[in-house]
Amino acid sequence: MIGKAPNELAEDAVTVKTAVVIKPLLVNVAQVGAMLGGISERQIQRWVSSSKFPKPVDLHCRITRWRVVDVKAWIEGLDTQ
Repeated sequence: MIGKAPNELAEDAVTVKTAVVIKPLLVNVAQVGAMLGGISERQIQRWVSSSKFPKPVDLHCRITRWRVVDVKAWIEGLDTQ
């Protein structure tokens, strides 16, 4: 690579791009519905009210989120029933 500009690569050089994937720890009701295959927000609220689904975390007035691990554990629990 002598005599080449720093931004030029040799023909046999390999370029590796790395991507950082950030997975959310908390999801809103629409995201939970999507995780469950399109279940409506109202149905999720009914399940929470009847203790059939994990309760959300209250972050602030009128802002609730579910822990992704809780939702995934609930889904895995369906497979064992």
